Amino acid sequence: MSFFYPSLTSLLRRPCLFQDGHPLTGLASPHEMTTDGRGGTILTIFSAGPDCDGWYQCTAFNAAGSAITRARVAVQAPPEPPPAQVPRLDLPRPGRIIEPE
Repeated sequence: MSFFYPSLTSLLRRPCLFQDGHPLTGLASPHEMTTDGRGGTILTIFSAGPDCDGWYQCTAFNAAGSAITRARVAVQAPPEPPPAQVPRLDLPRPGRIIEPE
């Protein structure tokens, strides 16, 4: 996910990131925040799981004020694999039985 703010002045401080209204402080895994040098902030989510689902908000500040943008992240789980089946060996029934001598 990428948040971009074009601006004529540099940011006064690092943008604030929130998930569902809670600050992403310290950005512990699976989140990483980087800047692209052009006023953009990039939030990378590694190995997204159900706990990463929700609304993300970025607030950027400069001398002119602040700007806020939001994005919705919906994490979809891969489909469950079908249950494993035990392999079976189907042999035909013999037509006649051979008795030992």
